[in-house]
Amino acid sequence: MTNRVRDPAIDILRGLPMIGVLYAHGLEMFIRPTGLAFDPVSLAIWQTISSFCIVAFFFVSGLTAQNLDKQSLRKVLVSSLSLILIADIIQITFAPIRIATGLSAHEPPLLIAKHILAPLLTGAKFSTSIPWFLVALAFARMLAWVYLRSGTKERVAIWGVTVLAFVASTSVEEPYFEAQCWTIGLAFLLLGREAVRRNLLAFTAPRLPLMLGFVALWALTLVLAPRNHGCLFDAVRVCSSHPEWHGQFAVELVLGRTGFLPLFVLSGLVGIAALVATAFVTRRTAIGAFFAWIGRNTVPLIMMNGIVYAGIEPMMSRALQGGALPEAAVIALPLLLVAGQLLLLIPTSSVLLRVQQFSGWLAEILVEQTARRLRPLRAARSAEEG
Repeated sequence: MTNRVRDPAIDILRGLPMIGVLYAHGLEMFIRPTGLAFDPVSLAIWQTISSFCIVAFFFVSGLTAQNLDKQSLRKVLVSSLSLILIADIIQITFAPIRIATGLSAHEPPLLIAKHILAPLLTGAKFSTSIPWFLVALAFARMLAWVYLRSGTKERVAIWGVTVLAFVASTSVEEPYFEAQCWTIGLAFLLLGREAVRRNLLAFTAPRLPLMLGFVALWALTLVLAPRNHGCLFDAVRVCSSHPEWHGQFAVELVLGRTGFLPLFVLSGLVGIAALVATAFVTRRTAIGAFFAWIGRNTVPLIMMNGIVYAGIEPMMSRALQGGALPEAAVIALPLLLVAGQLLLLIPTSSVLLRVQQFSGWLAEILVEQTARRLRPLRAARSAEEG
């Protein structure tokens, strides 16, 4: 595997958890406290998806970060800032839509303005939900760059800072810039990078053992997910975050809820291994090409999901308020939402790509202007030292 020739398995590995996240967001209306009867099937599916999908994104980002330590500070800052700006653009554009469709329409104007503008300053609690990951990934990449260019003592200090950020984020309502994800994001990103460096994804195996591994890993993923009862260092006690879930728990990394930490890490690793097995089983098939296409469009799909989450999800939740649905409908409706987003991507991809390009252009300007303002200060300091 080289930087010039991209293994399709990497795009498949990026596409598979993207589908999982899109589907999980569709399920939320059936397991959140929206007035619907509690549905254990949708929660069980969400438990499984949330147990590994987000950490898989960090892992896949590491697969494409082999030369991260060789990049300049300017390049790393621009690429990371562009991700944050995409999240901000989604927030500014679609948070008003979410408010208009019922999230906060009856609140005072100042509070509505806070809903829209506060996430731009805090890098957290985005009204459209999914952009939070772009902020978390941006900080994970910057931390990884510093880590890879540091000595042993500095690396220990970085881990200490990220662990403190994680602990602190569990005791505050609004952690800044997704600090609850820094340790986990950094760990799984570095793990993905190391997997590429050691050519762990370059293995070959006969189809039968590969299929057996594929089935076994997914079965283990399904078994592990519901075993996490929500307590950080207690595998037995139940620490469900929502009373409406009847004592059940699901990982919510956006809120810093990992549950039992050793099991969270194990579930993440097993889930990633299951995704890798899926990528190798499907990478020479039509379905693999479809997954790879999704993987090459993850950022546009994140923007697309922001649109759906802002407008369609609140309206559907309100329309379904107070009525229980058959389990088949609970499973099928989110699939229709996923299909709709993929279809909408075809005519809107050029616009979404322009938004992505604009954020990169704006990030370059901001980084360059900041560097230009700092040059006189550096020159003055050098003169004083001289």
